[in-house]
Amino acid sequence: MPARPVRSRRRKLATSVLAIVGVLGILVLALAWRYLPYVTDARAVSATAQRISDQVRGLDAGAVDRAFITGLQADVVDLRDRTARLGTLLREDPLVDAAGGIGTFRRPLSDAASLLQASDEVVAAADLGLQMGDRFVTLRETGGEGSMLAGMVQLMATSGPAVDEIEQHMTRAEAILAGIGPDAIGEIRRAADLMAAPIRTYRPLLEQYQRMDGVIPGILGWGEGRRYLVLAQNPAELRPTGGYTGTVGIVSFSDGDLVSQDFMDVYQLDLKPGIPFVEPPQGLRDHLLGDASWQLADANWSPDFPTSAAQALELYTLESGDDDVDGVIALTTYAIDHLLDVTGPIHVPDYDVTVAAGDVTLTALGLTRGISTATSDRKAFLDSLASTLMERLYALPAARWTALFAAFEEITERRLLLTWFRDAAAQDLVAGSAIAGEVRQGPGDYLYVVEANVAPTSKYNLVVSRRSHLSVAIDPAGSVSNDLRLTWENDGGKEGEPYESIRTYSTNIVGYYGAYVRVLAPQQSELLEAEGRAYDPVTEVELVAPEAGHTSFANYLLMAPGVSQLRYAWRAPDVAQRDGDEWLYRLTIQKQPGMVRERVTVAVTLPEGAEMTAMPEEATMSEGTITFSTVLEVDQVLEIRYRLP
Repeated sequence: MPARPVRSRRRKLATSVLAIVGVLGILVLALAWRYLPYVTDARAVSATAQRISDQVRGLDAGAVDRAFITGLQADVVDLRDRTARLGTLLREDPLVDAAGGIGTFRRPLSDAASLLQASDEVVAAADLGLQMGDRFVTLRETGGEGSMLAGMVQLMATSGPAVDEIEQHMTRAEAILAGIGPDAIGEIRRAADLMAAPIRTYRPLLEQYQRMDGVIPGILGWGEGRRYLVLAQNPAELRPTGGYTGTVGIVSFSDGDLVSQDFMDVYQLDLKPGIPFVEPPQGLRDHLLGDASWQLADANWSPDFPTSAAQALELYTLESGDDDVDGVIALTTYAIDHLLDVTGPIHVPDYDVTVAAGDVTLTALGLTRGISTATSDRKAFLDSLASTLMERLYALPAARWTALFAAFEEITERRLLLTWFRDAAAQDLVAGSAIAGEVRQGPGDYLYVVEANVAPTSKYNLVVSRRSHLSVAIDPAGSVSNDLRLTWENDGGKEGEPYESIRTYSTNIVGYYGAYVRVLAPQQSELLEAEGRAYDPVTEVELVAPEAGHTSFANYLLMAPGVSQLRYAWRAPDVAQRDGDEWLYRLTIQKQPGMVRERVTVAVTLPEGAEMTAMPEEATMSEGTITFSTVLEVDQVLEIRYRLP
């Protein structure tokens, strides 16, 4: 009998437990019903953020069309709606509020609130960016009012406040995300990293755009017209900044539109009577001009384009009396070839000739020959070609914009187009880039071979190729011994075309090429040997002089058809530098504008017993010597790291 109360108590306990379980089950179902949509929102926010990040990563401007913008707008709206619901939950739900008072949940809920706050900032920035994207797409679809370039300039000139606001939203988002520690729970940490990654990626681009949108519209005449001196350089007659300047012009921009262009034979200026005498540099005087004055045609003697551009503007003003010029633009006929790759062949009605990519230089040579006088108009073809090309470029459909941007990028990287501006802000914008055409400065070893076509002047650079082989030996103290061997192959005497035509375009018809060659090395370099083999042997250096922050070695070579060579050996102190427990050897090789088909080989021998720790991927190593070879189309910077025993 005493067992019955025990069973009764057990039955009551079981009943109570079942009741509690039932109540908890109902509560769990109720909570699931209440909070499941928020769980769905949280997962969808993560998925949408990942999708947006994937879409904009490595984005090409050519992919930005109406469908792309519409899709991103839909994703951003979805993101905003879902984060708004989650934010309301965190701020107003009593159970969440109660959980916030429990130590275990306080930090995760605080991190979640920060994450949503950062998301609000990112969404606000995205809204502004999409508004700009919408304007860009509208411009692509309609062409805007006026030219494509004018529309882009207007967009850039008027987007400054929006870009500044985007930057402020991103700055606040970064600060908020920085407060979410590395020990945050997994989902929150992953979401914070996902949100921070594109901000880190695109902030430099945003900052670059901020620098540009305050300068580029002004360069292209926004609010106040701009006029530029244009040097049309012929690489068939190579000069330090790309080629001989046989044609010059003035182009004028207003609010992004090219409103006028006027090109002429440079001798219409150079041969004017009464122009004051200007003393030319020594190499130019000794091997081309003699006792004649320095004139605009030969202004680009310095390999440093800002220096040559300032000299060109000074000579232009002296000869023309026009001092209302805002900068200098130099381009070679090879740059026009790249533009014709985008437009396709163009017909020049005034000359009834069609010009295709790759044909510009020879076509121009054939149509611009004649006797130079103060009233000659030998270069009228180039004026007609430029006018026709600009008409095609300004009428280019939006579908070809991406190809045009890519062509422009290749033109600037290969230094086929160079610019210099009087305005300090504009010049600061391009300084250090390939388009500025500066002689590069900086630590380490340096090589710049600068070639100038001089007397007897010719167009043989079209059929002369050059190879360079630099041997570098590093000693244990970091100084180097350099041995440079330059080899030219002159095909000017070959039969058939284009050789026969090129000979008729030259002042000598037997294929002899006269070149003044300068090699720029580190500033403290000491020349040890100079020798060469051309029409006349080279037994010593002609000139050693400081130039553009470096030391220059120079010689004149008259090259008959066939092979000619020049060799310099020099020593440069303290080139390799200690970097922690390693040594760093850095070599900068600069490409001359207008120079093509140059193969460069570098062989670097490390100090005895040194252990190589890093070298260029394309290089090979054998018995302590690292060898690198390339066709020099853009500047190269080689870095080798090693340890000494």
